[in-house]
Amino acid sequence: MQEGPVPAYSDDDPLLRGVRRICLALPHAEEVWRWERAVFRVEEDTFATFGGDSDFPFAVAFMPDPAKIDSFLDNEAFVVANQFSAHPWLGLDLANGTVDWSQVEALVKYSYDKASDC
Repeated sequence: MQEGPVPAYSDDDPLLRGVRRICLALPHAEEVWRWERAVFRVEEDTFATFGGDSDFPFAVAFMPDPAKIDSFLDNEAFVVANQFSAHPWLGLDLANGTVDWSQVEALVKYSYDKASDC
C-alpha cells in the first residue's frame, strides 16, 4: 500500500529487498511508505523502517532490547534513530560493509515482537 510521498529508494535496491524479505515474512506485517522510507508495521504499529538520513541513508531502524542499547552503540554501525514510539529506536547502517542478514533478522524480529505486544 502506498501512503505519503514517493519513495526515495528504488524497489530493486538490494538492501531494501533484503529488509523487505525479512519484515514481510512476519505474520500480518505490511509495508507502507512514509517520510520517504519504507515503514514496516503490524496492526498499525511500526516495527522497522528502511531509510535514513544524509549520514546513514541505507539503514534499518528498529526497537532494540533496552538491555543491549549500550553494547549496540559501542559498534559504529549503530546509531540512535528517530523516535517512532515511546520506546527507544536504533538504526543499523547497512551500507557499512557486508550485511549480516541473520543479525538484521534477529533485530527486526525482536522489534516486531515488541510492536505486536503494544
